[in-house]
Amino acid sequence: MTNTLKWFLLVTFTFLIGGIYTGDRIFFMGFGVCVAILFYSLATALWVLLDFNYTQSIDPAQAVKGSRAVLQMEIHNDKLFLFPYIKIYYQTPESKIIGTLKEETCSILPLKQYTIREEIYCDIRGRFPLGMTKIQISDLFGLFNFTLDLARQSYHRPLYIDVWPRILHLTSLPIPQIDHEGSLSSNMIGTEEFSNISDIRQYRFGDPLKKIHWKLSSKLQEIQVKNYETDTQPEILFYIDSSYTKDRDMVSYKTEDQVVECATAIIYYLLSNWISLEMITYSDARQGLTARNLQDFDKLYAFLTQVSFSSSFTITEVLKMEYHTLSRGTGVFLIVKNLSPQLFNILFIIKDSGISLLLFYVRDPNNPKREDDQIIEELDEKGINTIAIDINERLDKVLGALET
Repeated sequence: MTNTLKWFLLVTFTFLIGGIYTGDRIFFMGFGVCVAILFYSLATALWVLLDFNYTQSIDPAQAVKGSRAVLQMEIHNDKLFLFPYIKIYYQTPESKIIGTLKEETCSILPLKQYTIREEIYCDIRGRFPLGMTKIQISDLFGLFNFTLDLARQSYHRPLYIDVWPRILHLTSLPIPQIDHEGSLSSNMIGTEEFSNISDIRQYRFGDPLKKIHWKLSSKLQEIQVKNYETDTQPEILFYIDSSYTKDRDMVSYKTEDQVVECATAIIYYLLSNWISLEMITYSDARQGLTARNLQDFDKLYAFLTQVSFSSSFTITEVLKMEYHTLSRGTGVFLIVKNLSPQLFNILFIIKDSGISLLLFYVRDPNNPKREDDQIIEELDEKGINTIAIDINERLDKVLGALET
């Protein structure tokens, strides 16, 4: 009950007592007017509440990180009386992350509509709910306040936007030397001659020019491409730290977003250079996706768009479980969110087993850890190349700076 309603009821009761005590018609007239106002306020507020009419849309529903989308919400007043006060609570990706709701207040004339247009900058990958979640309605005199939870209504349809990670095109990657069966090293990546030719096939979109069989293509007047034996290609196991963060805030979301963006760029670079890989993450169970060339990129890209950082296993625990499945000559790439002495120890053991390592460390520049620099220095001393990336940086820019 609002304070306004309390005072109004007191005035109404005073008119009633005055009329009964004195018998004067003016008191009964005042009492009747007050009752009529109460009835009108309650009836109109309930009518708006029970027959609330709105539409909402997002354009586009699927966006790439760095682009913009428009959220539009319309509230329709198709009645012959004024909507004096409506407070709309709605959510955007940013408000969802920080755990708050955005608000807007409006009044709508009879047979009119009110439009809320919100431009959304898609700066974090993920799937986010959007739109109105609840409304607060008040009558013309401010006597009654009602709140309607739209999410619990049968007519409510959830609205979502899917933000896909952007694809950074790397010009180079410091791939460590991979001694595969004693015959392959990283300099093969420059020529892409990984093995013997296994067969010839027709050209498909995405095939690099270096694999075109020019002589045969000229003879057949049709572009032919050389397929290579894949059993002698260097094997890359790509581990992504998908461990769960307990106290989730904007920094944790940005960290996870950077992990996915870096993974997308690295995988795209490897597959563009015909380097086969297996991407491995842990959630409730082990998830592994293999890819041989750029034609397999889409399935990994779609997976990275929806990957959940919900694993109860730290990256150190994952490597301990995976260690006995690794074989000499394997190349291991990792993207991690935390450095620790335990991780350093298992990485050194893996490196000592003849396995090449390339480590990417995503960190928060506003919360530096003193031991990180020491661990990175010791990893480099052990021959484990480590690239540190701040959550507000781009991997292509970081790698470009390392080359200069």
